[in-house]
Amino acid sequence: MGNPIGKFMDTDNLIFGIGQVSKITGVSSRSLRYWESQGYISTLKSDNEKQTSRQYNVQNLLKIFRIKHFQDEGYTLQGAVEQALKLQEQLPIVKHFMENQIQDIIIEEDRGIIDFGFVDDSKKQKILGIVDRNANSHFEIQDV
Repeated sequence: MGNPIGKFMDTDNLIFGIGQVSKITGVSSRSLRYWESQGYISTLKSDNEKQTSRQYNVQNLLKIFRIKHFQDEGYTLQGAVEQALKLQEQLPIVKHFMENQIQDIIIEEDRGIIDFGFVDDSKKQKILGIVDRNANSHFEIQDV
């Protein structure tokens, strides 16, 4: 099952200025310029060579969020960048798995249920991911 939301929103056209990115992420403009000078992040290249304003796309914005998250967790800037890059490599795998394995999402009054499909080819049991109203989650095996 593909992700239908992805078909309706093309994030490649969302562009943010440095002030917006600073406000959204909580990272100062000065830090963003430093991170760029060190090669940790990059800005969009403009066809107009005279344009000096820094602009960022959604992918850059997410990378900045990840770096900031790991810094907030106590990593040095270099360590935060390494962790952010590691996570960036892992996310496509998770995305692919979710797109291919989620069969249905059921919302009940007190919980959400993610149907991951059948355990095996016998189709006698399903794997369900359960998220309760307190955001606690676990898996259950359900006989069909």
